[in-house]
Amino acid sequence: MLFWPPEKLVGENSRHGYAAANFQRWFDHMADSGYWLEWLDGYSVDGKAFLNHVWRPAKGEWRAFFLISPAAYQAEFTKAENDKFYPVMVDSSLVNVQTRYSVIFVKNKPGGSLARHGLTYDQHMAVMDEAKGKNLNPVNISVVSTGGQERYTVLWRSENIGSWVVKSKVPEADYQALYNTQSGENRKPSYVNAYMDNGKPTYTVVFARIPGNRKDRHGMTPDQYQAEFNSANLPVRAVSGYDGAQSNHKFIAFWRQ
Repeated sequence: MLFWPPEKLVGENSRHGYAAANFQRWFDHMADSGYWLEWLDGYSVDGKAFLNHVWRPAKGEWRAFFLISPAAYQAEFTKAENDKFYPVMVDSSLVNVQTRYSVIFVKNKPGGSLARHGLTYDQHMAVMDEAKGKNLNPVNISVVSTGGQERYTVLWRSENIGSWVVKSKVPEADYQALYNTQSGENRKPSYVNAYMDNGKPTYTVVFARIPGNRKDRHGMTPDQYQAEFNSANLPVRAVSGYDGAQSNHKFIAFWRQ
């Protein structure tokens, strides 16, 4: 008989580049050990699905789903709303060129929210205007690109992040200059997402005025990410793989107290 003992409850347990085919076992093990998901990022390399995930000790009831179809995603949202579970993270990614969705819900999460998926860029901008009108702030702006068409999956919530800016079509080569400009306005990333757009590495970033000691890195190989992770001595707040890559894994991430 094989017994898998529970994971020791510590401040954080995170993994990157985790094969999606093995994730359900890890998901069940971590949930049974008393953790919940705080970050879940799907991405594909050569059509194969991978997940970056961050777990912390659970603070209430929660549920999450990963790499599900558009129909299943909508069904889970409807069921969650009926059960008074509310979204705290949404994500979209490609699996064999098909869009798949991941989501984390928390029971009785206070505050308002607005979530949409499968949006064109113009629809995304219209939802942004709607969210602003409701005094909601950006949490996730996840993008997939297939056949030259971008589709947005977004979550807006009422949590205060100060002055913010959303940039969703940032070429990797232009990112450092944008980062420097936003830093000059006292804004740093509160969310990052990476995807391949017509074969070019592209970022979506929410820049916001959230205080705290931090480290921001992009364009990392797996080994470079691991080295930055080991030296950070800070919690992982976001790590995103380049969705739609043809060969190599690369990451953008940040750590913040």
